[in-house]
Amino acid sequence: MGIEPEHRLRPTSLYDTLRSAAGLSSRADHFWASFRPWALFRRFPRRYFERIYVEPDPWDCLTSPYELAKYEKTLSLLPRERYGRVLDVGCGIGVLTGKLAWRADCLDAIDIARPAVERARRLCRHHRHLSFRSPDVLHFSARRPYDLVVCSEVLYYMWDPVWVRRAVKRKLERLLAPNGHLITSWGGYRLVQDWDAVLQQGARLRLVRSEMLDDPVRPYRVSLFQSVPSSPLGEP
Repeated sequence: MGIEPEHRLRPTSLYDTLRSAAGLSSRADHFWASFRPWALFRRFPRRYFERIYVEPDPWDCLTSPYELAKYEKTLSLLPRERYGRVLDVGCGIGVLTGKLAWRADCLDAIDIARPAVERARRLCRHHRHLSFRSPDVLHFSARRPYDLVVCSEVLYYMWDPVWVRRAVKRKLERLLAPNGHLITSWGGYRLVQDWDAVLQQGARLRLVRSEMLDDPVRPYRVSLFQSVPSSPLGEP
């Protein structure tokens, strides 16, 4: 994902509408969450992104100096030159995916927007060790955990409501192999979202490094985490 155009406003979810109409407070969140119909709470459904990808490269990922510099910064923070299994969450049209491919033995890329996945598949067609799918991350399942999970400009779509944020954190923890790395980036007005704090809750992910880049186009943050292996008693 890249810079979200300012005219694309966040749609109001059915969840928000129902809560507002009922005058519910945040204390009622656990009640609503117990139903677990993901589509009910999703602020950004599949059709939202598939409408955006009517354009071939809606965030100019192929040509934008800003986007390309952000990809290089993300790659520069990775502490290993090569990883065994890599997952790219929210791969978009596959520009960062293609760069990650040179540092991975096996790479899975997912994006909720099917047109984006098809373009990513075409862009990365020369890499034979890549696979592309289009589930959302909460419904994604993997046979084995990953040595590296990449979430570039995607987590902020799952900030609200709070239980979704927590569910995403737990999912990322399960996707990572012991001592595996998670790298995230987000920016612009969504820098108010403190993903560094959220992902460290519970001590299963340790923040290794976090850099704030005051880019004149759009400030952004890149953060690197490491999975903390569990002890035999189940404690990190």
